[in-house]
Amino acid sequence: MVIAPVSASSGARTVSWLGKDVPMDYVLTSVHHESNVRKFSFDGIDADRGRTSFTVCVDLGVIRKYEIPLQELPLLCRYLLEGQAFDAQTRVVTFTEADMQGHADRRAAAKRAAVERRGGHRKHSRADSLNDHSGEAHAKRGGS
Repeated sequence: MVIAPVSASSGARTVSWLGKDVPMDYVLTSVHHESNVRKFSFDGIDADRGRTSFTVCVDLGVIRKYEIPLQELPLLCRYLLEGQAFDAQTRVVTFTEADMQGHADRRAAAKRAAVERRGGHRKHSRADSLNDHSGEAHAKRGGS
């Protein structure tokens, strides 16, 4: 699964809940740490403002492997919840190594794209500008 926001404009999405489609938004309510696992608790809030509790478990040893900062985890866990389809029994979700690999791959692709965009545009310093203009003026005066 690739973790990405469902909608850039809103955290809400439509989920099938007990046989009907309802919009659901996720709000982080708490964070707990047990052994090497960080547990993020969220309330899923449906269109009727009803709340359902969800927990996302993250193995901290694996996030180090993919160089994911701890600060990114709450939002990544929310994206994970937004991308899932839940039945009435699902309350605990694991942020898997495959999810982490997908995030690391997207992050690396974004870095490459940023470098490529900057690659054709070299910043000129003020000294470069002065040297270019003084050389042109010197050539116009017939200097060598």
